[in-house]
Amino acid sequence: MALKLYGEESGIDILTVDSIDSEGKKRDRLEAYPRTALKDFAVEELMAEFDSLLPVRRINPQDELVQRGIGVQRQLVARLTDDQQRDGKLTENQETWTVWALGRMPSTRSLAGFLASTLRADSNASLNMQIQVVRVFAHRAKQLGQTERLMETLRVALCAT
Repeated sequence: MALKLYGEESGIDILTVDSIDSEGKKRDRLEAYPRTALKDFAVEELMAEFDSLLPVRRINPQDELVQRGIGVQRQLVARLTDDQQRDGKLTENQETWTVWALGRMPSTRSLAGFLASTLRADSNASLNMQIQVVRVFAHRAKQLGQTERLMETLRVALCAT
């Protein structure tokens, strides 16, 4: 959001609030919240909600993806992987919230492999994705009471070629 004060030279002060999306474009107004239940949204539609200005419009879709669990894990990993190869079609918000949706899901061998692969030196993952993956690893280590293993996990992931 951007606050602007107009009319100082005329002695009339008018304060306006402009909403700015994640790409820096001015929005005329907030879109109405969709009336369709999130359970009926496609994965791409849920990911599109991650760019909303309203936190609830990011949190609820992420919760829906987490609830769908392993059923959408491959699709999310594929979307993030495709994005790395297409030079960033996802916004930073979409990338961040998608990585965290994966981080909140039950771990599978393929998910753990994907997360670790984003930290490899030859990875095409964005810096943002790499930062989020490190944060996910730290969050999981703390949750599982295995913080002593965190550094070793990161070392192995970073040194793998």
